[in-house]
Amino acid sequence: MLCTRTLLGERGAVLNLARGIILSPPVYHDEPDSTLKNFDENLLKVLTCPLSKKPLRYDKETNQLLSDEIGVAYSIIDGIPNLNPQDARMLKTNSNINVKIKPTEL
Repeated sequence: MLCTRTLLGERGAVLNLARGIILSPPVYHDEPDSTLKNFDENLLKVLTCPLSKKPLRYDKETNQLLSDEIGVAYSIIDGIPNLNPQDARMLKTNSNINVKIKPTEL
């Protein structure tokens, strides 16, 4: 078994000495930056809501994908849509919405 040692390098980067790999910590952006990736609207041709299975709509002002069918918003982070239903946000309360959610198998 290979024994490895890790050290905390400059700026919190983890140095794996046995393999020579540098793992940088995640970078969080507080303000919008022009270097961040924009959402590619061509993806709307193939993306659907994971709950309703209906097409999504892109809202440029909020940078979210919206499912008008069930009133759910999915966030987009660095140009990558997060379509995880557990991370989605309800837009409004509507008693007419009836979506069956299948439990995930672990």
